[in-house]
Amino acid sequence: MGIGGLRHILMSLANSKNTYASRIPTVCIGGINNLNVQLVRFQSASALEKTRRLDGVAVVSVIMAAERPTEAAKELKRLIREYPPFAWKPVENANFEHEKLRQVVQAVQEKRPLSHNMTNLVVQHFAASVALAM
Repeated sequence: MGIGGLRHILMSLANSKNTYASRIPTVCIGGINNLNVQLVRFQSASALEKTRRLDGVAVVSVIMAAERPTEAAKELKRLIREYPPFAWKPVENANFEHEKLRQVVQAVQEKRPLSHNMTNLVVQHFAASVALAM
């Protein structure tokens, strides 16, 4: 299903005319681990409905298969609570000189696009820095 399918479900629930459906808790399960939990939670947020996000994630193997399950659970909890390092924190009341720039930055933050850059060695660092800055 991927992130696109997950976002579709969240948007459908958020936009449902059934008040119960819009309040159904949502949890993602399957393949969630320390490497992708922040990305899944970050990208699952609906572009159109800011209030509808995953309520949590369900994991088994990342803890049960760990050499030290307690530490694995604590690390997962830390990752879930922390703002992702790859994400630019939402800009509110920022002092942008140009209104258009503020609108563009806000639109990118709301849509949370997944970006894939194919480039050469000469500009890869610059391109990655620009993508992370957005």
